[in-house]
Amino acid sequence: MSAMKRLSRRGGAGRLAAWAWLVVAAVPCPAVEVALWPGVRDAIIAKDPDARAGRCVAADVSRLSGTAFEARTPPLAPGAYLAGLRLKLPVINHVNTAPLNWILTVSGAGDGRRAFDILLIERPGVYQEIPCRFVVRRGGEAVVSLAWQRESLNPDRSPDVRVEIKDIPTASDMAMPGDPDAEDELDELDVETELESEPPIAGLKYLFAAVDAVTLTPLGDVTVDTLETDKIRYRPGEQATFTIGLSNLAAAARALTIETTLVHDLDTVVPVDSRTVTVPAAGTHGFSCQGPPFKEKWGWAVRCRVLDGGRAATVREEYFTVHDNPWAVLMAGRGAAQFTAHITPESAAKAARDNQARYRNWVESGFWAPDEFGDFTPDTEHWWGGQGCYYGSVSGTRAQIEEGHKRGIAFAVYANIWGGDGPPAFETVRRRPDWGYASTFNTEWFERWDRNPLGTGSERRGMHVWPVTIIRHGATDEPARHHARELIAAHRTLGWDAVRYDSHAISNENARIVGIVKEVVRAEVPDFQFGYNSSVPGRDASLAAAFSTQCEGGGLIMEEGIRQYGGGGLSYGQASYEAFARRVLDFSAEARESGSHFVAIGMDKCYPNDLVYQYIFWFAANTHMCYDWADAAVANYAQFATRYAGLLWDLQVTRVADPAKWIEVGDAAPVLWLWRDYVHQRDLGGGRRQLILHLINAPLETNLYTHDDGKVPPPRANLPLTVRLPGSPTVRGVWFLTPEYDLTQERLPHQAAAGGIAFTVPRLRFWSTVVIDLENAAAAF
Repeated sequence: MSAMKRLSRRGGAGRLAAWAWLVVAAVPCPAVEVALWPGVRDAIIAKDPDARAGRCVAADVSRLSGTAFEARTPPLAPGAYLAGLRLKLPVINHVNTAPLNWILTVSGAGDGRRAFDILLIERPGVYQEIPCRFVVRRGGEAVVSLAWQRESLNPDRSPDVRVEIKDIPTASDMAMPGDPDAEDELDELDVETELESEPPIAGLKYLFAAVDAVTLTPLGDVTVDTLETDKIRYRPGEQATFTIGLSNLAAAARALTIETTLVHDLDTVVPVDSRTVTVPAAGTHGFSCQGPPFKEKWGWAVRCRVLDGGRAATVREEYFTVHDNPWAVLMAGRGAAQFTAHITPESAAKAARDNQARYRNWVESGFWAPDEFGDFTPDTEHWWGGQGCYYGSVSGTRAQIEEGHKRGIAFAVYANIWGGDGPPAFETVRRRPDWGYASTFNTEWFERWDRNPLGTGSERRGMHVWPVTIIRHGATDEPARHHARELIAAHRTLGWDAVRYDSHAISNENARIVGIVKEVVRAEVPDFQFGYNSSVPGRDASLAAAFSTQCEGGGLIMEEGIRQYGGGGLSYGQASYEAFARRVLDFSAEARESGSHFVAIGMDKCYPNDLVYQYIFWFAANTHMCYDWADAAVANYAQFATRYAGLLWDLQVTRVADPAKWIEVGDAAPVLWLWRDYVHQRDLGGGRRQLILHLINAPLETNLYTHDDGKVPPPRANLPLTVRLPGSPTVRGVWFLTPEYDLTQERLPHQAAAGGIAFTVPRLRFWSTVVIDLENAAAAF
């Protein structure tokens, strides 16, 4: 999703906060309150001393779904607005609140929507403002509504409210017979709650969500509706094309100046385009412009700033990466994967658009080939894949890759180095028994292979099998060379950019085979990349040389076993948060030290709170996400990783060996998760160095996928830190970065402290990052 940036001042420090879109009002405009009470639907009006006017809308959210209110606004003039919903829950971090999901919608004259879950609610018993930005294009009344739905986090349990054994009162907690005072007190409260037209919220017997106000703040009447890049990843030397569309929602024409710039790393600005246009009343204007050839790699932003008479009227940003190696900035997305026979040019184009919108730049198509060792160039339009019999087509596969390439999305073919599968593999070893031999198979499988209804749309039961051959690599190198030639041909005919080997053992023999394949392939396709599902050697010196061969040239190393750390894993299951975090930290460090890019698969089972920390433990440990994963409601972590790719994935980013020597976290130490393991430095050359501190709010759970209570820590604020600096570097700036709840970049004020600097981190919800940008920093930390 694209993002806007808001410019404001806080304590003299410049602040850049990225939003889906946002405008800057010409003059401060007073907020307008929405009349909630006439719009109450599946709720009641209750008294609450904490509410703004002493009353609130209280919805019974123990019900599976409902709409708390549908409230009409006063007539609104065309423009952009910020709706602020004030919401309170009596309890969070609880099995009965964890299933809650809400949708705040603005319809009618306005158009806006905000979906969120329980993890956005920071504290119980406190009204918290939930923002939702929307646009009114034609004046009139809008309808603001809040709906909820309970969705079970555990497939073995319903979303209904449930009573835990620990919540059942003991005899000592209950009113005993013959205790008239206790009985009378309970009866009076029941009667008062039932008879009062607006009962006190404290007397409600059900789980409620309270809303005491919805305010509308006018933001302005100029919006940037469209800011698109033609790709999500560019190669160095390429030029980006930007498509920009804006609206003048005012009743009069106006002359607007549109400035388009690029921002690299933290604050390097590259001009792109500046023009002044006259936009008619209630009219639009659109254009495209092209940036200069890219020289610098990693994360970029394109910023569109609109000025009205010299005043900033609106700002919007979009993000992308620049790199010649897809592994270096990898973020796995969705593809048709196996069943490519069903892909059309239209569905392929839509998949590419969707991946780009979600900041995904890589797709792997698994189990697709007729033979995952020796046949990547099908002879027929349709076929069944050698592993699993997935139904594919040449035209569908080609369309998927071509449409992805238009948007800078790379595609990797799944393969095995140790053997083949499917009828072509068995035909190969029949003709060349010196190449290999048959392993797992059934003759009936082959008799039915070309009559398999799997994936064809037939109602008949399909065949889903995996006939396997084993390749003998020692006797002759010809199988490896044949495999390499098939990769070259598949690149030329279908467009694959890389290969990713599954079940790939780290050994000197496999390193030798891969070396042969790389030599043959790169002689004709120099940029073709190689990746491996092999984990890491675990510092085993005897495997170091073989592992180095895999990592050569910026290869990819994947860790699949960690997916079992969640509930029900084959080997682990419900491992601790610390075990998961350290596995990622250690494996990532070992892979990166050998020159490769490390990716880890997500957990097979995780609750939403686990998912948030999964993203954080990946990215804060310089790790890429392998395979597409569900988005987290509290932040767009993929967007953040795209924007700051260099801070996360540049191989010049290394861990600081003894961070406590340089950094004093003081009283914040107990709430900062393993903070010493997440301090990095990045040597940019020429005396430029960045110290990167990833601050993680310590999870409340001990083990992953343990309790479906959505338990998360409260937000932290104003954390003072002191950093000692080696040598006498110049501090270019101290930057505060976070993806939560919107991508934010803020320059922090800092003061001189003994041998370094002191500053305050304003906020830590789940993950915030501080970057100290230094010049003349010859000495390392």
